[in-house]
Amino acid sequence: MPLPQSSGTVFCWYLANFNDALLRSDGNVLLYQTAFLILMTQSVSVLLFGITRDLTGQSAVAVPLNEGASVGDLLSRLHQDYPALAGIRSLLVAVNGEYAESEQLLAHHDEIALIPPVSGG
Repeated sequence: MPLPQSSGTVFCWYLANFNDALLRSDGNVLLYQTAFLILMTQSVSVLLFGITRDLTGQSAVAVPLNEGASVGDLLSRLHQDYPALAGIRSLLVAVNGEYAESEQLLAHHDEIALIPPVSGG
């Protein structure tokens, strides 16, 4: 049987005899053969440097995102989870070593880094 897909959700299957139930994303339970479905969203790891590390108190954070999320979605989630980051005016995002636009789609295996403004002389 193929793995079911739903927009914005990654499904993980676990074989078990748990009342022969299948839990759907809408919360309904269906009778099914020896499968119990656990819903999960993908998580991306984000490396933090400079002021972003200072504001979050961490050098890296795991950010849960729906499948098909973009850099813009990531920034929105980070601003929601860490409101102080929204005050950084010229925060850049690098994906796999290259600067990324807000429309770029993300995958769970991408290397993501927040690049804060740099000053010096």
